[in-house]
Amino acid sequence: MYGVESGSQRVLDSMKKGITVEEVHEISRLSKELGIEQYWFLIYGYPPEDIHDLRMTIDLVRRLQPDDYGITVAYPLPETEFYETVRNTMRPEEHWTMTRDNVVLYNNKYGSWFYRTAIYGTHLVYRTRRAATRHPNALAKAVDRMAYTVTDSVLGQWARLRGD
Repeated sequence: MYGVESGSQRVLDSMKKGITVEEVHEISRLSKELGIEQYWFLIYGYPPEDIHDLRMTIDLVRRLQPDDYGITVAYPLPETEFYETVRNTMRPEEHWTMTRDNVVLYNNKYGSWFYRTAIYGTHLVYRTRRAATRHPNALAKAVDRMAYTVTDSVLGQWARLRGD
């Protein structure tokens, strides 16, 4: 189980993860060589993530194909640096102790529906790439390209509506 979190070095640095995207590539390669299954943890919506950073994460998942992964939207836990960063922008109608997965608890640029769409898009892109890799025929490759293009286009349109 790897806390990959993001495919963007800028976001990883903001999280103070202490890892690089290059190290994610290397550990993924080594894990595959050694027959070690990879389960990745990903976080969407961690400041300063923008559409470009999110695309980098989706691309990383698509290219490196971990065996499985989970995605959650960043949520601020009390007494963490992240909580202190977003404390003044917390939404009064939401509280971290009552959160459902993938609900944005603080005011950010995109909001919960955007991240739900990004998560579904990531799943679509991951699965179609996996199918195209396992069954490398023209139809599977076309579906893979189409899934990636549609996901990227939908997220891009949404981001443009928000001013990105």
